[in-house]
Amino acid sequence: MGNMGQCAIRLTFDSQDQEVKGLVLKLAAVDAKGAVQARGEMAVPDFGQTSAQRHAEGHWSHAALCDDGLTLRIERASARVLGKPFDLLARQLLEVDEFKPMPIQIGMSRAARR
Repeated sequence: MGNMGQCAIRLTFDSQDQEVKGLVLKLAAVDAKGAVQARGEMAVPDFGQTSAQRHAEGHWSHAALCDDGLTLRIERASARVLGKPFDLLARQLLEVDEFKPMPIQIGMSRAARR
C-alpha cells in the first residue's frame, strides 16, 4: 500500500527585509502529461517586520504529493508588501531555487491556460 505517510511540501520565503503580510499561494501538483493531480492553497504567516523575521515557511500537504514525477506549479501568489497589495506573479517577484523532490514552475504554461 502506497501513500501511507504524510506527503507535504514546505517552502521558505525571504522578505528581502520588507514587511510581507497575507501571503497566499494557489498551488497545483501537475504530472508529466500536464494533468493536475491536486490543487491547494498555502497561507504564509506575516513576516519581514524585522531582520530577525526576514524568513517564513509555508506548508501544503496532500496525498497526491506522494507520487513521483510531479511538478509544483504556483498559479497565483498575492500579498501586501510594505502595505500595498501585490500580485507577485504579475510583478515577477517570486524567485525559485532548486527544490527537491519536484521542480517548481511559476505561473501557468500556455497549454494549461486553455
